[in-house]
Amino acid sequence: MRISTLKKPKTVQFEPIPVSEVYSTVQMTEAVPVHPVGFLFDYRPDVRAEEMHFHNFFEIGYCESGAGIFIVDGKIIPYSGKCCSMIYPGQVHIAQSAEDNTSLWHFLYIDMSKLMSLADSPSISGLKAANYSNYDFPSLFSYDECPDMYDLIKQILFETTYAREMYRHAVVGFTYALLLKHSRFMRPKPDAGNKLSLTLELGETINYINWNFMNDINIDVLLAVSKMSKSSLQRKMELFTGYSPMQYILVLRLKRASVLLLTSAKSVTEIATSVGFCTLSSFNRHFLSHFGLSPTKYKKTARL
Repeated sequence: MRISTLKKPKTVQFEPIPVSEVYSTVQMTEAVPVHPVGFLFDYRPDVRAEEMHFHNFFEIGYCESGAGIFIVDGKIIPYSGKCCSMIYPGQVHIAQSAEDNTSLWHFLYIDMSKLMSLADSPSISGLKAANYSNYDFPSLFSYDECPDMYDLIKQILFETTYAREMYRHAVVGFTYALLLKHSRFMRPKPDAGNKLSLTLELGETINYINWNFMNDINIDVLLAVSKMSKSSLQRKMELFTGYSPMQYILVLRLKRASVLLLTSAKSVTEIATSVGFCTLSSFNRHFLSHFGLSPTKYKKTARL
């Protein structure tokens, strides 16, 4: 399946985005409303982030091992070990492995409208997940946090991998349960439509930051990349990510470092340098302010 890296059109409930707007080589049907079928899709995110992208289908996945960061609609989410993800149509995202600890993910794409068109499928119209764009919600869950959601996603992929008799009906049931559980984490948001347009405007800037956060980036560089005024970039980044451009870079560096501290054999100094801090004192100060622990104590006691 091909994916879009720039344009993010408006999504409506679980309808897939038209292929004229997001090109896809996979045409799902009511007979086969998921992809892949018959094998388990392995994905090992690169250490260096690829382009932010989005799919025109619902995407679920689980991580067996490794560590890294997942960025979803501007939110930077560290992960380590067993965890699962739920990405709705149009959500801009990318996964990145930690150095020396490549993660192993398995993903499945679902055309929800076709899957739920089965005659005996339960109705999802009453679930918050059916209108996900109106809500804020977490996209990743650790196994310790939500073992039931992890197990449901793993079971769905088990069904599609082996495609035994009545597997589609089993997928419907498990997917409904998964959406029901995810709906419990959803909270209304006042700016439901804002991020849809912000994604298109900030796509190049976010990609540039993800590729270069470990280097020296100043606001003038970001203004040139974004082709915006300083006030416009500041306002739009805060709406999309919750941070100013330079704060976003700082938080990305710190969360990347938090993963490395828990999964890498590198020293604190090496980690600080690898994520873009010029001095150890600056890294220690910012890390303590953000996480409430020094990097050394975090390495010994903290868990993602």
